Amino acid sequence: MKQTAIVENMKCAGCAGAVKTNLEAIKGVKEAEVDLATHTVALQTEREVEMDELKEALSETPYQVTSLS
Repeated sequence: MKQTAIVENMKCAGCAGAVKTNLEAIKGVKEAEVDLATHTVALQTEREVEMDELKEALSETPYQVTSLS
């Protein structure tokens, strides 16, 4: 399954790496591909991941998920 999230406050490759690592730690997320220019993250998932799960995964970072589709 594919899902796309918008993640705000990413400014550099280090930011993108941190987002990728945190989101890939969610059970059911197989891969998170970050596009720094558009602030989007393409998720390859085994199941539908909920917005709350993404927010929780990034809760201790400065990054914010603002939408999920």
